[in-house]
Amino acid sequence: MKKILYLYFGSASPVTKFEKNVIDQINNEYTNYSIEFWDWTSEIGLKFNPSLKWTYRHLNFMADFHKKVIDKSKDFDYVFIAQTGGVIPEVMDKITSRIIYNTADDPESSNTCSFPFLEHADFIVHAGVSYDKNRKIGQVFKELGAKNTYFMPIGFYEEMYPAISNFDQQFKNRIIPLVFVGAPKIGKLEHIIRYFKNNVHIYCRKNSAKLSKIYYYIATNKKINEYEGKLTDLYGIAQVGINVHYSFGPSNVRSYQLCANGVAQVIDCEEGINDIYEPEKEVLSYKKQSEAIIQIERLLLDDDLRYFISLNGYNKARNTYSRKQLLVNMFDNLISKLLVMR
Repeated sequence: MKKILYLYFGSASPVTKFEKNVIDQINNEYTNYSIEFWDWTSEIGLKFNPSLKWTYRHLNFMADFHKKVIDKSKDFDYVFIAQTGGVIPEVMDKITSRIIYNTADDPESSNTCSFPFLEHADFIVHAGVSYDKNRKIGQVFKELGAKNTYFMPIGFYEEMYPAISNFDQQFKNRIIPLVFVGAPKIGKLEHIIRYFKNNVHIYCRKNSAKLSKIYYYIATNKKINEYEGKLTDLYGIAQVGINVHYSFGPSNVRSYQLCANGVAQVIDCEEGINDIYEPEKEVLSYKKQSEAIIQIERLLLDDDLRYFISLNGYNKARNTYSRKQLLVNMFDNLISKLLVMR
């Protein structure tokens, strides 16, 4: 049995309970490895996931934690680190176990959240597909020093988004034409909002996007509110979901949550979508807002097409992208490869 130490920024994550429950399920159902889930931010009293810059400024505060990481890891075969600046490269170099590091993959954050760690892990696990129009993230990471890379989608939690008991009945009961939940990025949604008007329901995350909310109110006369309920309830009555990235991807949780809830997804990132879904069968894709409007109209005006896209996307997500299955596949693949590489 292989022992894995999983460093997770629990107190800084809204899904810690679900991630921990998935790890507990894996430990109960699989006997080839044992995973210890370490919520290290809670242990040292942090309410946020520290950046690399913050950590270097507070090395004295972090010293005991860094020593514990090095010492504790000696009892494990592998150390799996969820993206953080709290475990600095100098500490990673002192870990004697094999390191699997899960990066942050938006190209905009790579300079601070991914690039500094590439050379210091045995495997870099990334959730994004495309870095720019011509290159995949894994390719860029290898060019910049990563020894090995592995693509693991973020996926969705089955506990948070249970399977639909009666897909056809729920399809008939969907009453919201178009929905978006996330950070309403400036320059990405205004034409869509103006076109669909009251048929589009847009929500932002709690305590976020203040500037964007002001911008969109001025640009579209539409107020963007925080969504405080369960997303599964909202997605359960939505017909079409729009998914927007800052630049390239796909890399966000909506890529999996929408389909896992039976919502017909219209997603940007045409360069990378083929790596996770089949366009025109499981999702519809677009490059610019005018194309998104056309794709959304296709779905809203044709129930048969919307049913076809939503059901195929639903089946793909449920069969392929549950968080538990993605983690199991990752551990199985990387542990077998690391054994060969010894």
